[in-house]
Amino acid sequence: CQYPTPIVYDHLVGEPITSNKSPESVYADIKEMESKTLEERWKYWEQEFDRCIRCYACRNACPLCVCQDSCIAETRDPHWISQRSNLSEKFMFHMIHALHLAGRCVECGECERVCPMGIPVNKLKRKINLDMKELFDFVPGVKPEDKPPLFTFNVDEATIKEHKI
Repeated sequence: CQYPTPIVYDHLVGEPITSNKSPESVYADIKEMESKTLEERWKYWEQEFDRCIRCYACRNACPLCVCQDSCIAETRDPHWISQRSNLSEKFMFHMIHALHLAGRCVECGECERVCPMGIPVNKLKRKINLDMKELFDFVPGVKPEDKPPLFTFNVDEATIKEHKI
């Protein structure tokens, strides 16, 4: 954890804890994953998500997932994903959930902690956070007055380089 003591709090119980990790080391596993080929990454996530039992413990434990009453996992209008338990439906749920939290996930790890199958679901959210940091210099939960980048739209975003086809 990069911030073991909350940055913003009303009352801190106990003494502040200082992190002995450098900001770069916090994302070492993500950088290692990025060094793999696309096929290797696909195989990794395929093996991980194949074990998912779609219990939604990750969603239910997340303190920032606030739309549980109208979650895409259970809504019928629009019908984004089905109740089938095949790999493509599992991928769809986890990808939508991770992107749903883009700019909000504070990497508390509750999603991963409660997963009965031990799937490293927090790794997806941390990858998105690393991209947000590199592209927009934004870290969720650090400066409450900052607006998450995905809440705004700028056609000429300076930090986004267009891919040439």
